[in-house]
Amino acid sequence: MRTVVIDNEPEIVALLLELIGQHLPQLQVVGTANGVAEAAMLIAKEKPGLVFLDVEMDDGTGFDLLQRLPQRDFQVIFVTAHSKYAIQAIKMNALDYLLKPVSVSDLTEAVEKVLSKMKSSAPQPTVQHLIDFLSASNQSRKIVLRSAESIHIVNVADIVWCAAEGSYTSFRVVGEPDLLISGHLKEYERLLEDYKFYRPHNSYLLNLQHVKRFDKADGGKIVMSDDSVLPVSTRKKEQLIQLITSIH
Repeated sequence: MRTVVIDNEPEIVALLLELIGQHLPQLQVVGTANGVAEAAMLIAKEKPGLVFLDVEMDDGTGFDLLQRLPQRDFQVIFVTAHSKYAIQAIKMNALDYLLKPVSVSDLTEAVEKVLSKMKSSAPQPTVQHLIDFLSASNQSRKIVLRSAESIHIVNVADIVWCAAEGSYTSFRVVGEPDLLISGHLKEYERLLEDYKFYRPHNSYLLNLQHVKRFDKADGGKIVMSDDSVLPVSTRKKEQLIQLITSIH
């Protein structure tokens, strides 16, 4: 697969080239770039199938690059050091990323996932989902949820609650059947923490915008907009009441 490496840190470029050369013979690196402008010209010229893309560069971000390209018919593995928002955006769109410093195991795993996606007949997340996410307002943010059979693009505002189901998470979404999605509830708690979600109980994460009322009887229960009733732990009760009072 024709591959390009885009990063403004020469040592990261050198490391990726070394690791790819030693461990990934299925990749052919056809060029490198250290910024958005140079990368745009490189991609137009070489037409790669895979791009390792730095998130934060001197003349912009990897997101800026993707938004300015007229065609994005390649796979992307993002490379980032620290940006919380970048990682959140990438994960909410079910795309692949590597954290710096890059390890052999993480690199090979990410590439294997990309190659596996390309061979699969099932629908896959695309860079366009990420572009749509970055262009949307907070009120219309979307999250890509990948189940065994399908990819679901869901408005964050339509998620009523999420429930732990072992190593999976069940999503209750307005107007949809419940979705069983791979991943622990804690992972989705981190992804949705900036969107007025709260975890009142070990097994549940709820959208505060969908809270209908809080019943104090029997230790406290939360009634949601779909009339489902969720438990609340004793130690979370006062904080939940404060959040509900401040948001409604």
